[in-house]
Amino acid sequence: MHDHSVHITQAQVTTLAFQWPSLQTLYLACEPIELTTPSALSLRALLPFARHCLDLRELGLFVNASSVADLPDSFSSEPSLASRTRSGGEAGDIVQFKALSKLSMGVSDIRDEGAVALFLSYICPLGVEIELEVFWEDDIEKWTSETATADILTKEISERRTKWEAVRQVLPSLTRLRMKERERCKALEERIEELKIQNRILMEKGMMEEG
Repeated sequence: MHDHSVHITQAQVTTLAFQWPSLQTLYLACEPIELTTPSALSLRALLPFARHCLDLRELGLFVNASSVADLPDSFSSEPSLASRTRSGGEAGDIVQFKALSKLSMGVSDIRDEGAVALFLSYICPLGVEIELEVFWEDDIEKWTSETATADILTKEISERRTKWEAVRQVLPSLTRLRMKERERCKALEERIEELKIQNRILMEKGMMEEG
């Protein structure tokens, strides 16, 4: 915990996750008191941890989730088989967390809770807990020098929490839908492979009969 957010870039987050694959718990100052300066990180910051930290169980980050414009295009539709198996950087790839049980966005800014919930449904496993508690909120006057400032801060935190609560409420349903989509896609891919094999056998049989 710290008054200010950690000044860290997306590239640094990617490096951290890549070099720390055994990570199990990380809370990176996700509840700063100073909210006037937005975080340099977006929701994209979650992706390297999902890709590289397979044992990660708890994650807390302070991000600017007020916009999802810079997220990979594939978050709005189920990634293709080629995309899911592609190696290399995390840009454009959506990978689901393998062991995550708790996700804390702290006092992260958020505007479009629907878009945020949609994105999280692709990377969060069913049952993940979205933590909303702000541990220093009850002692907010100790952290601010003016009552007016404390009132403004309390109102802003309340508005952000309300939107994150909406995300928490709808996320399980969206995640279940995503699971069904994956099952249908897998079944469709298997059926396509079967048809390809059948078609190849028929073509080979036809060539043999002609010969």
